[in-house]
Amino acid sequence: MIYPVLITVDHDGKKIKPGGTVGLTSEQAAPLIRGGFIGSKELNATEQEEPENTGTGTEPTGELDRVIEAIGKIDPAKTDLFTGAGQPKTEAIEDVEGIDFPVSAALRNEAWDQFQKQQAV
Repeated sequence: MIYPVLITVDHDGKKIKPGGTVGLTSEQAAPLIRGGFIGSKELNATEQEEPENTGTGTEPTGELDRVIEAIGKIDPAKTDLFTGAGQPKTEAIEDVEGIDFPVSAALRNEAWDQFQKQQAV
């Protein structure tokens, strides 16, 4: 079965980056789904195809990049949208326009780290 990769996964000696897909058995996939490394939704044949080039000169944006962008759209004054540790809640990220996939805590954490690094520049 084919699953979407949310956080870089090592499989069969290859690194598969977010936005890619990985073929796994359901037994192999279960712990990766629980850990937030891959999506729980199996992809069908049309979703597995590479996105068409839109001619913009940019590559399709992966889920990690989309979550980073969404974090920047969350109002920091709305403290109810953030955890006690100061990270945006996954539900708050999922409510941002353009996020049409479930956001795991692991994906949120990676995106939050990247977002903070970008803000420090």
